[in-house]
Amino acid sequence: MIRQLVTLREMAQTCLLNNGRPRYRFIGLLDNDKAGRAALKTARAVDTSMVEYRDLFRLCPVMPWKGNLDPKSLQKNFERENSGYKGLDWELEDLLPQNFYDAFLGDFPSAVTRSVPLQGKIHRDLTRDGKAKLHRFIKTYAEYKDLQDVINVLKAIRFYLGLR
Repeated sequence: MIRQLVTLREMAQTCLLNNGRPRYRFIGLLDNDKAGRAALKTARAVDTSMVEYRDLFRLCPVMPWKGNLDPKSLQKNFERENSGYKGLDWELEDLLPQNFYDAFLGDFPSAVTRSVPLQGKIHRDLTRDGKAKLHRFIKTYAEYKDLQDVINVLKAIRFYLGLR
């Protein structure tokens, strides 16, 4: 994923608006788990122009989408809003509500290998097969209300990109 992001960012420099600014902007959204944190370090080593909280974001239980877009200010917002969740891994699947997971686990009880609760949020480690089954379950049964936190992440990304 990092190689693709670097390539897309380089290509964006060749497609400019009339004012000379890039027409496209690419950012990376990484899980906030061991693999995501390693990818963040790799990305910054491969392309030193990438800045966390401007070009790369780690998914957190709270994705702030108001305030200043300066990377240092945004970092402070992330840290303040997520101070109660330090050390908690976080993935996109963790945004689903508990009642949705209850229904899923009713059908697939062995899909989750471990659950880590913290401050009212729960990170779940899914088996590889469990993750695939969860994705199919979402496509089949998820309603708007089940995906509200995912939609809020999309709103946050639009904010980070400076879009309305």
